[in-house]
Amino acid sequence: MLLFATIVQAGCGRGALVDEPPTEAGLPGSQPALGSVISGTVLLKGNFDVFGITTDDVAAVLDSRGGALAVPASGAPTQPIDPAADMVAAAGAVIYAFHGVDPTDTFGELTIWTAAHGAIPFASGATWPIAVSDDGTRVLATAQTSGDGRQTLLVLGGTDGAPATTLFPVALDSGCQPVLKFAGGRFVASVCPPGSSDATVFSIDPADGSSIALLAGARNQITLIPGAQSVALIDQAGRAYLADLAGAALVPVGQAVTQVASSPDGSALFLATEGTISVVPLNGAPSGLLPPAGVIGLSGVSPDGQQLLFQAKEAVRPLSGGLWITSARPGGPFSRLSFEDDTAAASAPAFTADSQWALWFTDPDPSGAGTLMASAVSGGAASVLGQGAVTVAATSGARILYTDASTLGAGGSGRSVLNAADLATGAAPVVLATDAGASFYLTRARDRVVYAFDDGGPRAGIYVAAVP
Repeated sequence: MLLFATIVQAGCGRGALVDEPPTEAGLPGSQPALGSVISGTVLLKGNFDVFGITTDDVAAVLDSRGGALAVPASGAPTQPIDPAADMVAAAGAVIYAFHGVDPTDTFGELTIWTAAHGAIPFASGATWPIAVSDDGTRVLATAQTSGDGRQTLLVLGGTDGAPATTLFPVALDSGCQPVLKFAGGRFVASVCPPGSSDATVFSIDPADGSSIALLAGARNQITLIPGAQSVALIDQAGRAYLADLAGAALVPVGQAVTQVASSPDGSALFLATEGTISVVPLNGAPSGLLPPAGVIGLSGVSPDGQQLLFQAKEAVRPLSGGLWITSARPGGPFSRLSFEDDTAAASAPAFTADSQWALWFTDPDPSGAGTLMASAVSGGAASVLGQGAVTVAATSGARILYTDASTLGAGGSGRSVLNAADLATGAAPVVLATDAGASFYLTRARDRVVYAFDDGGPRAGIYVAAVP
């Protein structure tokens, strides 16, 4: 589904230091004593929301009367992308925007933007998602979606304005939404051929669009393996494979598999199989079974690859699940984070950058805000970090940013308190901003955060602040 937002017109310009005195307007549902707090530098004044950031640190910003905008975190001038945009997001070095979106089948006119070439109309009748090459020069997307929303065309083009090339038609029926990724120097697409409900996974040359069918009758999921020239795939029978992107023979890695995850360094795969987790080293070493049982889903892998977060269930409550953490080494320790009666889910990310703390949510409300929890991997009682939390980001060490005390405003746009905390010290969180957008984005170096602020006063805008 495409995302929509309602925001108001404002001007564009360079960044300026925030030096206006704070007002007394507080965030509904938060601590009134905070007043109105802002940190950092204003990049753009007005009522906006931010929906992504590129790998070269340009924020994707939406304004209902000014459309989609590219706002550099450096404070360089804002650039227009599409004045009629309904939706904007970022992928790699590309900001992409849709306008004229069909409200039922979610397809519209696609415009892409890069720092090198600016805004380029890319495709008509495009739908979600797109994929971008690592160098930011090539885009895989869709075009000419049928009026009933059941079929579209896969297209490949450059960010320089050259016409996109049509590759082949794909279905958009239920369960057949395209999955598009970029890995090992090639695009990888899981799509259903027209008239089929089973996916076929293709490896696509980004230069000329020539394709190799890696697996037919596949489940519609692709697991990327960092640094590898291969991906992990699962077929409809639950057989998992290592698929070489150049088209070499598939390598079987597991049976009755429901989910595959990769270690962050690409050295191993983790398979959820019939209620258990197995680890498959990619250096040829023997596979091993990890100690937990009753697994219903892998929820996260720590940055050092040594810990897994997973969800399990008990027979007395077959439709509920609790969260557990386990060592990624066969025979290692494991421990419970939450009970089966809890409505718990791992956050994204599920661990701090130093892999020492697990992060998860409990008791989400209808808007998706929940209680943010943290627990040391080494053991001990869990801590409540915030209630009404929506978004979390790991910066460095045990430091995180998160939105708390979130509320829904008119048109569904959220406002929150933006906090910074260091879990290693146990100190109280630092409030970076009240009345912040429900989502925020870190720069590539993870040392600055870009967020929207709106307390109903003249300081509303897009801000960038240093991460404590």
